[in-house]
Amino acid sequence: MDTDIAQFTVSFIFGLLWYRIIFFIFPSYFKKPIIRSVLKLRWHHLHWGIMLMLSGTALLVASGKSALVIILLGIGLGLVIDLFIPSLQLQTDREKELFVYRNSLVSTLLLGACIIVILNVLNFLL
Repeated sequence: MDTDIAQFTVSFIFGLLWYRIIFFIFPSYFKKPIIRSVLKLRWHHLHWGIMLMLSGTALLVASGKSALVIILLGIGLGLVIDLFIPSLQLQTDREKELFVYRNSLVSTLLLGACIIVILNVLNFLL
């Protein structure tokens, strides 16, 4: 097996299983996670996965393929995929979803602009 594929596969499996293992070993942690308490946001490991994939992508764009890029993308995707099916099965209030979506345009555009600026700064510096 190619080294890149092996690194990605191991990293992906790690990301996919990490929170499941913690959930079964320390279920009480999930009742009131520290990050949610501090940030007052509905932060999930999906968000950590997105942050890792964003970091891996930034590093890829700035400096090319490396073991670190492959590992960040593998773990990040594993964390995202772990919440993919459960998020499809959650019961939600559609009106609240639409309200939040409608009111998040400026925040979303600002985040997108920040990502573009960071990528360009990294590209300039490296």
